[in-house]
Amino acid sequence: MIYLQNGDSLPSVAACQILLNRHLPSAQILDVDGDFGRLTEAAVKAFQRSKSLSDDGVIGTNTWRELTNGVNIQIVDYVDTYDDSLEVMEEAFLRRHGGTNIESPKYCFINVRTIYDGIRAACAVKPVVLLRFYGHGNSGFIQVNGSLHYMDINAVDTSEFDSFLISLKPYFASYGSIEFHSCRTGRGRDGRNFLNRVASNTGVPATAGINDQLAAWAENDAYSIEPLRWKRRNVRFEGPKRTAYPGGSFENWIANVPEANMSFAP
Repeated sequence: MIYLQNGDSLPSVAACQILLNRHLPSAQILDVDGDFGRLTEAAVKAFQRSKSLSDDGVIGTNTWRELTNGVNIQIVDYVDTYDDSLEVMEEAFLRRHGGTNIESPKYCFINVRTIYDGIRAACAVKPVVLLRFYGHGNSGFIQVNGSLHYMDINAVDTSEFDSFLISLKPYFASYGSIEFHSCRTGRGRDGRNFLNRVASNTGVPATAGINDQLAAWAENDAYSIEPLRWKRRNVRFEGPKRTAYPGGSFENWIANVPEANMSFAP
């Protein structure tokens, strides 16, 4: 599932602008700037009407399905289900709404390479437009298997982490990106260094939240069948976020994305 709306500013917005441009006449081609503004919203509404969808201007599950129809890309979600609450609140909802979901092994000591191999195998199926990680975190790190394994910028030895990131590079669409939906991973100097390392090694933008991420729970009962407005939280960031780009800026990254300057329709 994806959920983007007016006011969002993310690499995934740029991906949606590229996909929308496939359906627009050359005179109406959107600037691929990663900002979901008035013109992008108008293009989304026009596209929705052309597909007999509700023209709410929001890119949700149905609009995303139509936008990517015939396009060889996928979203991959990795959820650290070592924590039961993440399995209930994150993985189950993501699975119900499509996409390729990978669960971490539960209650077992396993080599982190096995986890990385599983993520690579899922990414190898077809080009990845968005890779999302869900787990507990803090400034500069995220858990990938409970307290057993971390992606940590301050680890004594980051060679395995770096090798894993580099190995992902061939699997991304040119306009792909990575998101870390974990608490505070993007915060402070460690958060900045973590995201810069990810973007540099994978060749795609990397985004993480700066504050706590409230996941998919409802106000009163974390394990209930929550209203959709609460469940959307696990595909959106709570509060401010930070993005690092290969090349150091959005402009440098997008200049190397061929699809960003192509006109698909007459």
